[in-house]
Order: sequence, then C-alpha cells, then structure tokens
Amino acid sequence: MQSPHLIDARVIRDEFDNWFMRLVYSYEDEKGVHNVIFPKVDFPFPTFSIPVPNNEALPENHYFSTGVKISYNPCMFISPLPITKLQKATDRLAKSRGIDTPNYAFDIVTEPAIHEMTLDEIEEKLGYKVKIVNKE
Repeated sequence: MQSPHLIDARVIRDEFDNWFMRLVYSYEDEKGVHNVIFPKVDFPFPTFSIPVPNNEALPENHYFSTGVKISYNPCMFISPLPITKLQKATDRLAKSRGIDTPNYAFDIVTEPAIHEMTLDEIEEKLGYKVKIVNKE
C-alpha cells in the first residue's frame, strides 16, 4: 500500500455555529486509488475561545494500570493537550455512491485498478473455463 497522504482539508460550520474540519486522505493499493474521508473532525483546540499556548514540561503519566509510562517532550502545546474527536456525518462523495448513513469515516475507491490478464489467468482465477463473446 502506498502511504496515505492528506489531499484536502476544509473548515466547515454546522447549523449550531460549531466549527469542524473535513479531511480527505488518499492512498493506493491493489484495488486502486482510495479516498479516506473524515467528514466531521473536531478541531484539536477550542474554537469558542483563544487557545492558550503552554510550554511547561508535562509530568510522566501512566497509561491506565498497565505500568506503561507516557512522557512528553517539553515543547509548545495548546492547553489542555489536544484530543481530536471524530463526529458522525455524511459526505457528498459517499452519497454519490449510495451511502446515506452518517459515519466517522468513508474509504472509497475513486480510481479502480485495471488488471491486464490473459484468458488463462482469468480462468485460473475464476476456477472454470470462460468463453469470450461479443458485447452485442
């Protein structure tokens, strides 16, 4: 799989005056080119007030009761630490493919891969003989 990369980021505003991001990533695999769409992503900082920069070193934290320590390098953070949340929503590309149900993300093949195969390869893949006929 080709490594995913961000191809589109847009700011959207809902009917309640809340701000979100619509993020689209792209990657390619044996099925073709995919777009992974996150239709409604919270901003990783508050949008109802001015974010407060903070560069204090944060203490080590234990990840639940696993004994695993998480420490943060001292650098610039927005206080509190950003946690990005996904919201369920629909998307126009998903709707154009018949998907009307809101979801957190959509993985849609936008350019199906074309595989060049011989008749023997097709028959081997299908497991039975194939007779080629004219389209009409």
